[in-house]
Amino acid sequence: MSNARREHHKQIVAELADTAMALARSIAEKALAAESVEQTIELTQAYERVARSVRLSIDLCEKLDRHDRDDARAARADRYVGFSVHGAARQRQHDDRIEAVRAAVRRSIEQECEGEDSDAFEAALDLALAEAALNDGFDSISAVQWTAVLRQKLGLPEHLTLDVPDPRPTPS
Repeated sequence: MSNARREHHKQIVAELADTAMALARSIAEKALAAESVEQTIELTQAYERVARSVRLSIDLCEKLDRHDRDDARAARADRYVGFSVHGAARQRQHDDRIEAVRAAVRRSIEQECEGEDSDAFEAALDLALAEAALNDGFDSISAVQWTAVLRQKLGLPEHLTLDVPDPRPTPS
């Protein structure tokens, strides 16, 4: 259901709940002021039916709100991951690309640094790679290019040449 249509339905249900609540108040007043037992019973039964309608309307509003939250959560998940629900193979390729870039930059770090310096570079690499992987274009740029970008970002020399596998996503 579209958001506009769902919002329209929520407005209708809210209006029904408001009207039913006003009716319930009116019936309650009449039931309290009833002069006979039969009239009190009849008005009390009417009140119970209207009160149930109000409760069901409120429940339906909450259900529609839950659907909105679920849709928003799914949209955020798709946006952060960058793939549709049908993209399990793409997700694996995305993860493979991350690992290929990580391995290539780590080799640069190992060639350039030793000991404690390499630990600091590795930590910086993890942060930079996590940020890069969230980039919408991460999978459209080659692993070689990402490796060069990250090496530059970390201040590693560009003269190092590395063999970087490039797990390209297959066109969908």
